[in-house]
Amino acid sequence: MNRNWIIAAGALALAACSANNQDGGSADAAAPLTAEAVDGPLAFARVYADLNNNHRLDAFEPRALTDRDGFVSRGSGGENYCAPGGRTQHCLRLGRGETAVIRVRGGYDTVTGEPFLGELALRTSGAGGTQLISPITSLLAGDAAEETLRNALGFIGDEHETRYFNDRDAPLLALSQRLHKIVAAIAAQLERQYPDFGDNEDLPRGLAGIVQAVFAERLVSSAASLSDFITQNNLEQVVRGSEQRTRDLLESPPGALTDAQITRIARLALAMSQAANGMFSDGALTDATRNARLRLMEVLLRRANRAADDAGAGAVEDDVDWVTAPGNAAVRDALDNDTDDITRLVDQGLDGRSGTELSDAAARPAGASSLAAIAGKDLSLSFSDEETDAAVRIYFTGSGSSGELIACLRYEDKTDSENSLNTDGLRLSGDWALLNDYSLAVRLVFLGASRSAIIRSLDTESFGFDFDDESRDYDGDAPTGTTDAIPATSEACAESLPVIVSTDGGN
Repeated sequence: MNRNWIIAAGALALAACSANNQDGGSADAAAPLTAEAVDGPLAFARVYADLNNNHRLDAFEPRALTDRDGFVSRGSGGENYCAPGGRTQHCLRLGRGETAVIRVRGGYDTVTGEPFLGELALRTSGAGGTQLISPITSLLAGDAAEETLRNALGFIGDEHETRYFNDRDAPLLALSQRLHKIVAAIAAQLERQYPDFGDNEDLPRGLAGIVQAVFAERLVSSAASLSDFITQNNLEQVVRGSEQRTRDLLESPPGALTDAQITRIARLALAMSQAANGMFSDGALTDATRNARLRLMEVLLRRANRAADDAGAGAVEDDVDWVTAPGNAAVRDALDNDTDDITRLVDQGLDGRSGTELSDAAARPAGASSLAAIAGKDLSLSFSDEETDAAVRIYFTGSGSSGELIACLRYEDKTDSENSLNTDGLRLSGDWALLNDYSLAVRLVFLGASRSAIIRSLDTESFGFDFDDESRDYDGDAPTGTTDAIPATSEACAESLPVIVSTDGGN
């Protein structure tokens, strides 16, 4: 599929062809399961009950999307999404008395403003109040002996089920980040070697769930504490075990990782563990310092995921040594502005840079268009290059920081006039949630299926659109209060769309 226009109808049409991707919620099933997904809170993440434990969403399995605060079935303010007339896309039901692994993929971390990498899980029967789905519950969700795992993690009770993110509990935040970033770093490197995971609907969407299971099994068999277990050698064994389990799922797997590649991946995972320990070890946290350190952890993870050779791994290790140095609290707390664009730091490196330098590098341009008051306004964007012409106009309804939307899309593949993706006025529905004043998550629905993306304000006349970990820049003006009626049909959409101005835009 041509992805020059990331939100092209093709992405949605392809989604609609697969029953596995239907996102209507499960309002007609049994009992509601109320849960909160958090690394930071995850907006618009897909949550499903993996009834056959095959690490992928099957057509018969209950599913829903988290709301803008990371909740399913009941919002943080008490809204019942499973009630008649409720926002049933956020309703998840599980058969009464049925125990299942609930998995969470995709969506957007509302602290970092970035797509969530990896997978969360929770083994539950659905009983009780709001249940936390976190990197810690993910480790406990597999078949490994839970009591042994709890001992290895140092638990004496159910303290990990508390809302440790809201409570700014530094030790639990460190543990949560340690587990998630180790798994996500290994999974990303394996997915680079085995790209069928993510593209083939007959396989798991990603490999984080497999890595979690292998990590838990190796930890249990070691009879060691988590801190004693996380060594270069043990992490290499986790990589080897995860790769073997990955290869077992493929009919014709590509070449296996070399010993040197396995060593490098384990180095990156070990660096993520050291970063999480050092990031949350120096005293009490405020909301601002907690969020700043979570953003910096995300930068480190994304740099680790891009490391394709020993030099890249060495640069990540240098970054970790720098940001966790005892005298560098100002560096750890540099990204304390909710409007920081941390993607600006991923290509630049962190080693040797002061807190002020990092803060300045992540700051958005002064002319970036605010999206804070987007409700009641519309946004027109366009893109043109040698292969593609596209335009979209999005109408935002609602109030405050979330609501519904209507999007009108024009798309032309200049290289193929018969392309089935070409459209002149396709009308899409969906919803949106503000991540910060300059970025928002949107969910677009077509034929009952949905895809999520992030819109970022880059400057006065351009916006970024991030979809499936790809990003492009588009021409557009600041959102305006619309005086036009919101189009009710695709024909009315065609009349509302802006004229496409040919450019060499994009990147």
